[in-house]
Amino acid sequence: MARARQNPTQKLFVSSFFKKKKTTTAAINNMASVYDSKGEYDIALKWYERALEIVEKVLGSNHPDTATTYSNMASVYNSKGKYDLALEWYKRALEIREKNKQNLASGSSHINVGSDYILLKDYQNAEKHLLIGMKLANTAKSKYFVRRAAHLLHGLYRMENKPAKALLFL
Repeated sequence: MARARQNPTQKLFVSSFFKKKKTTTAAINNMASVYDSKGEYDIALKWYERALEIVEKVLGSNHPDTATTYSNMASVYNSKGKYDLALEWYKRALEIREKNKQNLASGSSHINVGSDYILLKDYQNAEKHLLIGMKLANTAKSKYFVRRAAHLLHGLYRMENKPAKALLFL
């Protein structure tokens, strides 16, 4: 079955609609970020949930903006000390970013997942994700994320009393 063509007016309306929704979502995310930075985490989560509702409805559940909102929510859960919930949201973001072949964002997500595994004292999974994240960050030529992964790996190996490995990531 052939898809009906949109006339120029319909295209303009659809384009305008999505731009307005993205702008609205950005504003809501900014509100959440303000509350997050003030330490008002429950309010921040409510704002992120509102943003997520719009993003999923307008852009879909596999869109990179959805992954960003998931990651933002995970960050708030980390701030609240709810590492298990943060890990769930970081993994959701990672899954979307890998589907969309976003190497740098996937690397960042792997590093976030690895960091949470450290907090949950699951060092084997932490190491796995940090090494993958570092490799992706290196491929994307992101010195910041390579350094972040190296710093976390150094700390991980020190916690595991593996000084020779820790030295590799100074």
